[in-house]
Amino acid sequence: MIFVSTSFAGATFHPGDRGSQVLAVQQQLAADGYSLTVDGDYGTGTTEAIREFQRDHGLTADGILGAATYAALMGSAMPDNMSSHFVQKDAPAPEAAPVQPSQLQDIQQALADRGYSVDVDGVFGKGTDAAVRSFQSSNGLNADGVIGPATYEALMGQPMPAGQTTFSMADRFRTDTAPAAPADNKPAASLEPATASNAIVLLQQALANNGYDVDVDGVFGVGTENAVRNFQASHGLEVDGVAGQATFYELTGKFLPSGPLRRFGNGGYGGSTMVADRAQRLMGIANQYIGVPYVFGGNDPSGFDCSGFTRYVYSAVGIDLPRMADEQYNVGYDVSRSYLQPGDLVFFTTYLPGVSHVGIYIGNNQFINASNSGVSIDSLDSRYWSSRYVGAKRVM
Repeated sequence: MIFVSTSFAGATFHPGDRGSQVLAVQQQLAADGYSLTVDGDYGTGTTEAIREFQRDHGLTADGILGAATYAALMGSAMPDNMSSHFVQKDAPAPEAAPVQPSQLQDIQQALADRGYSVDVDGVFGKGTDAAVRSFQSSNGLNADGVIGPATYEALMGQPMPAGQTTFSMADRFRTDTAPAAPADNKPAASLEPATASNAIVLLQQALANNGYDVDVDGVFGVGTENAVRNFQASHGLEVDGVAGQATFYELTGKFLPSGPLRRFGNGGYGGSTMVADRAQRLMGIANQYIGVPYVFGGNDPSGFDCSGFTRYVYSAVGIDLPRMADEQYNVGYDVSRSYLQPGDLVFFTTYLPGVSHVGIYIGNNQFINASNSGVSIDSLDSRYWSSRYVGAKRVM
């Protein structure tokens, strides 16, 4: 359900808000070095950029632009929210109009006529994406691989026809082609719309329909992640084990109702999501203490510091760690970042030279730790933590 309305004056800015105020916020985020599309649309990319900004500035990382976040980012008090359009946050994403292969073929032919190497096949694949980006770079356009009005006019020599949509890699999965029939003896794909509560089940059903050995149980565990990776590898998608919009649509023919589906962040820490029994217990114990406040020198559930937290959690599964972060860095054996597994210790340099902070890796470049905001989950990819990363140790 889409609402077109004027937000209440003075209200917090939320995902779905659109307009010049959102554009100004995006411009400031981009100027501060955060990666997002500056388009005036408070979408997923803007939400993630705000989350990262909030983490970097010790704010609650909820992706919502409230008064404190606005003041920290913009250097002024938050104005009245005059956004003119928003999407009901709990509604399924709207279905986009089908893209006709002939529309893409015309664009591909224009690229080929200009000397770009591209198949004129009506499929917006990696080759077309690369050609579009190259064309955009050569013509002073934003090289994002999306054929919007500016790129279309520069390429085709005429304005984009009224009512015609933008084109991008996502259009590869938005055609009138009927989905393949399900394999014998596999669960049939559901005809119900995708919602936040059934998205993992729909994903698993579709994987099973495509011949992958996966339990349809609604838990995004190791088996589901491996099946997603195998599917991505065989369909020319980025192989990351994360079911984003493109992967989900390719599998189910439906649009995701919320953010990407992954092994951590939507399926919890229990059940089959861990790679080993001890790691499973470790994550279950660590997860219990999310929200416990940070206390310098704290080593119990009334308050933790970073190494007090890791020592407490590991002791619960029979592993005795030294008390201090730099001492913990001297146990176990080194693990490169590309081979991190849940349960590995990850180390950082923060307020002191050398190792001065430690957390527990949980997968998908995320770790759980006791920081100034208390026990919480952070990303190794954030600007703050990535610049301070020292290394990792495996102790079990």
